[in-house]
Amino acid sequence: DVRVIADEAPRVSLIDPADDLVLDGPEEVAVTWMVIDDVGVASVDLVVRDPRGEERRRRVASFDPGEQPRDQTSSAPL
Repeated sequence: DVRVIADEAPRVSLIDPADDLVLDGPEEVAVTWMVIDDVGVASVDLVVRDPRGEERRRRVASFDPGEQPRDQTSSAPL
């Protein structure tokens, strides 16, 4: 007997900073986040949009197969 179970979408929460953050120039910012998925998570990217609307992507975490992500704080140059 074979059963198919639908894969749920990952749930991601940005814990800190809790609100939009406006910077005057480039600086290092600590970001605390949480991700949960029923199957697993390979990586987490932080996507930042500048005032012109251009997006920059920064990898903030990578996980081994089977490793369960936990709340993490990452610093990223923005």
